[in-house]
Amino acid sequence: MLNCVTLYPEYLTDLNVLVCPSSPSGSTALELWDEGQTLSSLYAHGMEDGHMPSAGNGIVEPCEVFEHPYVYVGWGLKKNFLLSDLDVEAFETAVVGLIEKFEADGIGVADEDWEFEDGGSPVMVGTQTQAYRLREGIERFFISDINNPAASSQAQSELPVMWDEISGDEASHFNHVPGGCNVLYMDGHVSFVRYTPNNLSDFPVNLGGAVLHEATHGLNHSH
Repeated sequence: MLNCVTLYPEYLTDLNVLVCPSSPSGSTALELWDEGQTLSSLYAHGMEDGHMPSAGNGIVEPCEVFEHPYVYVGWGLKKNFLLSDLDVEAFETAVVGLIEKFEADGIGVADEDWEFEDGGSPVMVGTQTQAYRLREGIERFFISDINNPAASSQAQSELPVMWDEISGDEASHFNHVPGGCNVLYMDGHVSFVRYTPNNLSDFPVNLGGAVLHEATHGLNHSH
């Protein structure tokens, strides 16, 4: 859900920071996006649909950043909010509902809180029916003991903001083998989290992260 057209070059001045050094694809922004040295089927589809008319000209245009090795969602989802298979199924339903809302209402949906819905009806994911838009101070919505002075920093340390791509089926879909992801949390620290197929890992390195990956990359994608 990272849109480089709105980020580059005003807020993100160097596209190379988006290139993972462990990626099996191109090692620079130029190789990855202008030259198309990527295993992702999304890039080929973008070329076919005419989204990258200037590809191969030696310059990386924002519209060419059609696939990237990191994921940024933009909503606050705690690392332990998926506790069962039923939670994962409900989350998948909510993700489909979000994509449908994007298709119907446009990119402005990204600036709103995410209401978990299925055809307009609320969806309960664990104990949540919504995810708040990431912003300064959002951690206060996750604090149960307001009298605990350490609660705020602890809450920030449990909110993933950005992470490596993840998938639930093929090792080639990970930037790291054995499968796992570097996860940037809201307090600024980064942790490497190993992926376990039985959903015991923390979000986003679990089936929830895989659901987001599959939903935003299509059913027949490859990396």
